[in-house]
Amino acid sequence: MRKHGATLLCELAKHTPELAQLIVNSGGISAIVHYVTLAEGANKLPGIMNLGYIAAFGETLAAAVVLGKGVGPLAAALDNDQEHVKAAAAWALGQIGRHSPEHAKMVAEQGVLLKLLNVLVKASEDEVGQDLKMKVINTHITMLILYDLKTRTHLNDRLSVL
Repeated sequence: MRKHGATLLCELAKHTPELAQLIVNSGGISAIVHYVTLAEGANKLPGIMNLGYIAAFGETLAAAVVLGKGVGPLAAALDNDQEHVKAAAAWALGQIGRHSPEHAKMVAEQGVLLKLLNVLVKASEDEVGQDLKMKVINTHITMLILYDLKTRTHLNDRLSVL
């Protein structure tokens, strides 16, 4: 029953930013995060996708996912045995971190970059699908670039004062 509820929310969230905002405003993020935390295996998928769809619509919604403690369960899903769950988690993390250097930093500070790198190294050793490899590479590179831009901006600001 929980999976069906998560699937319904996922189907609503992916269509418009207004529906995603409605889910956030009604406290849906905490319920989705709780579902992803408790679900096992492929049953996590609707919740993971839901967090990614919500975060994809904009900076404010992505920040709501971070503040709703959604990054932790998504990072934990990278340890899942099933490749499609790992790929979905990498995609959702990328949707959160892609909006700005601040978003990338919020995700990176929770140890996600190292987990993504570990998934990529393990994927290179195993014969896994290209989908997982590409999602991990794209998410990892995007966050590194954004995080580096944030660091350089601060460094340039400091240097300009001198």
